[in-house]
Amino acid sequence: MDFGQQKMDYSDDNNTLIYKDGWSHFGLFGRYFVPCAGSLYSSFELQANFGSGKDRFDDGSSVTTIAEYSDFELAVVPGLTFFFSPTVAFELNYGWLGYRTSSATMDPGESTEEKVTTNYTGLNLNSKTLRIGFCWFFM
Repeated sequence: MDFGQQKMDYSDDNNTLIYKDGWSHFGLFGRYFVPCAGSLYSSFELQANFGSGKDRFDDGSSVTTIAEYSDFELAVVPGLTFFFSPTVAFELNYGWLGYRTSSATMDPGESTEEKVTTNYTGLNLNSKTLRIGFCWFFM
């Protein structure tokens, strides 16, 4: 399970809060390990992620939501895992194969409301998909 939250506030030169950005996401994942040699395993991680956020403008007298975001992702991430012991491992994951849909609503609730949806299906092999880490497994 994965959960994250990000909040950023921006101020003008007089330290007056003018812009707020907030994003939350929740994800579930499961891994399947295939033995390669000794303590080395290849892994396949299935991910399902959900996220949403808002951008708000504060003019000092009222707060206005200027954009709302949401996304959903379903993906497979390949990797290699080396187990030092049955519960401690080093892992290297690279790549992303899956589906992602994102939507943004600009000026929600206003007469100028505009919704943009982006769908992506494919294989992603860039440096942003590289993850290196140590894992502790509960038994």
